Amino acid sequence: RVLFRSPSISELRDGTVLVWGENVLEPCTKEEDTLVMGVTKDGKSEPVVFGAELVLVTGEVKRGDFICTSNVAGHGMAVKKKRWGVFKRDLTGIVIGQALEDATGDSNLIKCMINKC
Repeated sequence: RVLFRSPSISELRDGTVLVWGENVLEPCTKEEDTLVMGVTKDGKSEPVVFGAELVLVTGEVKRGDFICTSNVAGHGMAVKKKRWGVFKRDLTGIVIGQALEDATGDSNLIKCMINKC
């Protein structure tokens, strides 16, 4: 069952990180947005919400980092490690997945395990 279908997302670059905007899915534009919904794939009009998929990221990302939204349109970023810890901070709702490979720079497409629950 498709819960969130937004035809305009089918035109976005694969791996674009999506949030729920004004009754439509749109690329993220702020850090740690709790309305993160999934990522784009292959011209589809519904987001990927679970599985190993490519995700656009910005900044330094290390394999195993949790990925959340960033202020770079449609890109995820690594959750800053000094701000996360199982007992220090609840990441519920802001994490879209976990990086399966490293990246550095402004815009990279990397493998991540998407797990938006």
